[in-house]
Amino acid sequence: MNIWDQNEFREGFLKSLQSKYVYDQDSIFCNNNVPEEGCIVRLEGLEIKNYKLKSFRFLQHESGELDKGTIDMETEQSV
Repeated sequence: MNIWDQNEFREGFLKSLQSKYVYDQDSIFCNNNVPEEGCIVRLEGLEIKNYKLKSFRFLQHESGELDKGTIDMETEQSV
């Protein structure tokens, strides 16, 4: 597969994920009305790589919380 085919595949794959799996709805796993976070693609091989695709609504929510100075649980645990 040449570089152009790889780029075309990546773009198509990303569009497919955005349209099918990263929906801008409320999370079904949370009692609060928070947006669905997104999805993770995991590539396994000699090295394991994880790629996170966040939904647009989640990114907006996350940015708003950061602007207010609210620290999220993941950041709090990593400090």
